Amino acid sequence: VTGFVNSANFSSQVYALITGPEGKKSGQDVRLAGLTCLGELSAHGGLRTTAIDKVGAACVGLLLDYMEQESHEETLIYAARQLVKWLRRFKFNLPDRFYNFVKVSASYL
Repeated sequence: VTGFVNSANFSSQVYALITGPEGKKSGQDVRLAGLTCLGELSAHGGLRTTAIDKVGAACVGLLLDYMEQESHEETLIYAARQLVKWLRRFKFNLPDRFYNFVKVSASYL
């Protein structure tokens, strides 16, 4: 369980790298590498537990936060692909944050 808690902390550090220091945007290569890292954390191979669900919910939240502020279309598509990797891991209930994101996004259509 400790490893998964560290994964949640690690994902927050990766998020800080891709969003850039003090509100400045990181370079495209750093953003793509960070998004890849967040997506690949979903391939941990562990059994479904509460701790894994918490890490998954944290990563989904970070990816959604990133997608809300990204304006580059190709990077948004790439972030969505990384998000799908995590969404596939949930067997029954997706994080509430995802449902809220879809509702808000649909209201812009």
